Amino acid sequence: MYHRITHACGHMQDHHIDGFTSQRERKMRWLTSTQCRSCFNTQKRAEQAEVAAQNDLAIAHLARPALTGTDRQVSWAESIRAQRLATCIAAGSDAHIVEVLRAVQDAKWWIDHRELTNEELRNAAACMPVPTVPVRA
Repeated sequence: MYHRITHACGHMQDHHIDGFTSQRERKMRWLTSTQCRSCFNTQKRAEQAEVAAQNDLAIAHLARPALTGTDRQVSWAESIRAQRLATCIAAGSDAHIVEVLRAVQDAKWWIDHRELTNEELRNAAACMPVPTVPVRA
């Protein structure tokens, strides 16, 4: 059954809500305390852009090579790399690890290793050879 809900942001949106009467009423009360889907998505994108800008600022002093892979892989891996490098720098990681991570050019590597904890990422970086040629931006 569809119900027209006025969200906390003031926008109205139709929602399909099933269940017993008490369940539907509880869900409708909850929905009135949340933002509509459009406002939620807009806020989420703004938060992600702010975090990305902070990460980029934190690693702006590092020359990073261009990533290789498909356009979608590169776009995704850029955000992963920026976030992980910023985290390593903020945590005071060993300069060798930051240098090795900075030099990784394979977008697939960043995507495959995105779920690693910082400690696991440090271990993965420690196993990689040290780049012998300085990386230029």
